[in-house]
Amino acid sequence: MHHDACTAAASPGATSAAPAQPPRLLPSVPVLADHAEFAAHIARHLPAWRRSATLPAVLLVQIDRPVLPPPLLLEALGARLRGRVRGGDLVMRLGGHGFGVVLLGAARVHVPAVQARLQASLSGTYGIDEQRLQVSLRIGAAAHPDGAVSATELVLAAKEMLTS
Repeated sequence: MHHDACTAAASPGATSAAPAQPPRLLPSVPVLADHAEFAAHIARHLPAWRRSATLPAVLLVQIDRPVLPPPLLLEALGARLRGRVRGGDLVMRLGGHGFGVVLLGAARVHVPAVQARLQASLSGTYGIDEQRLQVSLRIGAAAHPDGAVSATELVLAAKEMLTS
């Protein structure tokens, strides 16, 4: 049975001397160092995805801000992103300002629609630490096998679309 601080605080008779903690944003998103580590993660799984005909599309989601965003903003954005893709898709935070998404079994024709939907649902205002932060995003996408046959080529093709 899952039991966390929120459940304990809501249970009758539960007492605690510590002040109430705000609940953590869920679901959590794994953090990778950079695009190269993301490509390495994809490369480990790509042979199995090919065997099962579950060819991936890769999205790179980058916050369009000149400064490093606050950690709570990244956590909120990651949770919102995780909630906007299918359960079997992968979402990972890449460094300090972006995310990598692997859409499994995504047909190339559907990737632009997913990209537009994520752009619309993730951009906007986030309430973080009593501040209202406006977020705009850039999203680059590449689908296997759009000429990209390796994980590194997929990530590089998506990265190239970020700048075009």
